[in-house]
Amino acid sequence: MVFKSEATVDAEAETVQVNLSVEVPRIFAGIIMDSNPRISVSSVSKIVRNDIYCVYALNPTASGAIDGNGNAILQGDICSIYTASSSASPTTNSGAIFIFAGLSD
Repeated sequence: MVFKSEATVDAEAETVQVNLSVEVPRIFAGIIMDSNPRISVSSVSKIVRNDIYCVYALNPTASGAIDGNGNAILQGDICSIYTASSSASPTTNSGAIFIFAGLSD
């Protein structure tokens, strides 16, 4: 089987389009088809920028970039919490921490 892939990035529209296709062998369809059929799929992703952030943790690698100690409550009724850390544990806590965040009506 021969796989084909193509990715297109449109920086202005903030989209990524991925096209995948594969030619599959004819088994029983060989009697009525001249060539192998091609199966294709396409997908487009777009960046949606509608979040309002009220807490930012900008350290790119920190474990515990957002850390709750003791009995902490972090509440952002109409906003989100963002951490830029690539750590496996970008938020940490000891004790009880309650985080209420996200856009609401």
